Amino acid sequence: MHMTRPHQAATGLTGALALWAVATRVWLKMTGADLTFLWAVWDLMLYFTILTNAAIAAVFVWLAVRGRAGSARLHAGLVVPIVITGAVYHLLLADTNDYTGLDLVVDHMLHSVVPVLTVLHWAVFAPKGDLGFADMLIWVGYPTVYVVYALTRASFDGIYPYHFLNAAEQGWPVTLGWIGGIGAGFLIIGGLLVAAARIRPLA
Repeated sequence: MHMTRPHQAATGLTGALALWAVATRVWLKMTGADLTFLWAVWDLMLYFTILTNAAIAAVFVWLAVRGRAGSARLHAGLVVPIVITGAVYHLLLADTNDYTGLDLVVDHMLHSVVPVLTVLHWAVFAPKGDLGFADMLIWVGYPTVYVVYALTRASFDGIYPYHFLNAAEQGWPVTLGWIGGIGAGFLIIGGLLVAAARIRPLA
């Protein structure tokens, strides 16, 4: 399906802002920690926030350039993790950071602005007609792979991206409890998206 001009503009704006936020975070990492570009990218690839914002940047910019709407599953598959990103950050992580200046701007962009814009984009523009509850099992695959990846990296270098994944410090029962709780959040958000799409298929 081809985009209307407002649809294309909204998609391009959301993708551009996500791209700017990720690129600026990489630059800040390079300058703040005196790292090369590749090492900065490798360090930041540990974080679910960066991976999810990068995915939104890539997909939205690509769709805007092509002028194509993309599939309902693709859009919902991006909305679910970015909503969880914002929710987990504001509920569990926001108080652990003391960013100022450009760091603070980028932090808000990654955890607040891009999530809100992505949800609004989905509500107004994204196709929704063929979403089903079975899609929730596909969407939960992304965080599952991420958790395996993050814990595998941590087993080698001891660096955990988030305190609730730190099995070495809090033990596996607590860590698995956090993973299960956040996984349930994915299913709940996914279910709400499917229900909203069925009740009011806006596009």
